[in-house]
Amino acid sequence: MENPGTVRQAVEELEASSARLAAALGGHKRSKRTVRAARAALLEVPTAREYKHPTADLAERLQGRWERLQHSLAEQAGSNDPEVRNAALHQARKDVKCLRYSVEAVADAFSHHASGVIQPAIALQRLLGEQHDAVVAGEWIRELAKNPGVDAEDAQRLESMEVRRRLSAEEEFRMAIAEYPVPAPRRALIF
Repeated sequence: MENPGTVRQAVEELEASSARLAAALGGHKRSKRTVRAARAALLEVPTAREYKHPTADLAERLQGRWERLQHSLAEQAGSNDPEVRNAALHQARKDVKCLRYSVEAVADAFSHHASGVIQPAIALQRLLGEQHDAVVAGEWIRELAKNPGVDAEDAQRLESMEVRRRLSAEEEFRMAIAEYPVPAPRRALIF
């Protein structure tokens, strides 16, 4: 941000040269309007208190998305009902993915600070993807077991493997969210 004294001096010099501007622009009335508009624009320099970084609105929207994700996880991911928990974790995966892609899209505007959101989001997205894959595979195996000619014992063994994979992914997710939580964009995206 420029020094207001320097800006005022530039405006005064601009006003002093209005006769030359009038000749160059082809009319005194038009040049006065141009000078007034330039003066108004130059003198509307926001104070440090009023200044808002150009990416602040974007960071606030990302913050809102992050808060909804946190609320969703806190509300439903701990449910005893496996369907509710699985649906909540799948939605959380989609939300983390959306947050990650949103931040990646504007990472240049936030420089290296964006990686503070992106890296944990990648890890959580991977773990939640593993959990969801295990849920879907388990459902598929249960459906397969209903077919004639499928050994029920083999299907049970495969389903048990998917249950262990799901539980392992959920445990890793709980540890990762505690150890490497996705930081609030307003904290990570410093500007």
